[in-house]
Amino acid sequence: MFADEVKLGRVIRSNADRHALQESLNHLSSKSARWLLKFNVGKYVVLRLLSRKTSKKDDSYQYLLNEQPLSIVEEQKDLGFLIKSSLKPSSKCVKATKRATQVLFVLRRGFVQINKEQFRKTYRAFVRYHLEYAVQAWRPWFRKDYLQLERVQAWATKMIKSLSHLPYETKLVELDLFPLSYRKLRGNLIQTKRIIRGRECDLEFADFFELAETENLRGSSL
Repeated sequence: MFADEVKLGRVIRSNADRHALQESLNHLSSKSARWLLKFNVGKYVVLRLLSRKTSKKDDSYQYLLNEQPLSIVEEQKDLGFLIKSSLKPSSKCVKATKRATQVLFVLRRGFVQINKEQFRKTYRAFVRYHLEYAVQAWRPWFRKDYLQLERVQAWATKMIKSLSHLPYETKLVELDLFPLSYRKLRGNLIQTKRIIRGRECDLEFADFFELAETENLRGSSL
């Protein structure tokens, strides 16, 4: 149980796996009744994560909670971002872009003129947050999604009239900012370091990485 929600997951390869998952749901249901913590069944759904080799027709099993059927969805909001059955981040990118643009509109109406220092503070505090919240979980890998997010930052830099004649890359240098792609890569590297050093209690090194057993690199000993 986390953030007032309960999540169950299982790799489904056969009917035995489906029945085992249903048994887990039944176990939760009985415990909730015993502890007087009843589930609001209408809030709970089934999200099937599909691979290229599977399709929606491959699994039509109906799961029950408190003897009530759980609805099947294609995407679900979880801790602030959307998860699709395909795990593609496009929906989250659209939502993040929309929210950041809305905040940016408010800032543009609130400032008749803004200098570089004011822009850095307001943009970092109110706009960039929406483009980067939990981004390690949904970092876009499609070019169209990445460009969609980057355009928000590019449009934001146009607020500074004194830099309007400069190209986007030069504006970033003047404002001491980095492209969003760089910040996302940096965030991934920081997350990787934390996993390797065991500072992420819920993430196991072996689930993400495998140590190379070779003792040489391009024919040279290490």
